[in-house]
Amino acid sequence: MKKHDKYALLMVILISLVFGAFLIFVNVSSRLDEVSNVVIDDVNLSMIDDGIYNGESDVSPVYIDINVEVVNHEIINIEINYKNVFIKDQDLELVINLIYDNQSLEFDYSDYDLYTSIALLNAVSNALS
Repeated sequence: MKKHDKYALLMVILISLVFGAFLIFVNVSSRLDEVSNVVIDDVNLSMIDDGIYNGESDVSPVYIDINVEVVNHEIINIEINYKNVFIKDQDLELVINLIYDNQSLEFDYSDYDLYTSIALLNAVSNALS
């Protein structure tokens, strides 16, 4: 293979990689916008029996799977079974603590990562619905 052909092939590969990365970025960005449109239903804890409930939130690309433990109509524990890289650990812990403090899914989480907050609240809502 001639040196010129090698450079041409390398350029085609490089352009293809850059274009592919751009398409992935656009796709992920548009899907992240969908997360902000998720409606979180609050849960009436007085209607929830003691137990451990599993829930997940899958608004691609943000995914989380959790267990929620309820005792005496209060959320006492939220265990993370799986979360993907779009979930921010620090904000996740802070929002979990807000759920414990408020015993509700309706509170101001605007100071925290939007995607992490919505994914977690949606998963808790799904678990307890």
